[in-house]
Amino acid sequence: MKLTSTILHGFSLGGHMASLAFT
Repeated sequence: MKLTSTILHGFSLGGHMASLAFT
């Protein structure tokens, strides 16, 4: 329940960081 939401948040945050890194 809470864990899934944390994973999704971390995943989207990681994706955002990756996008910035590749820019």
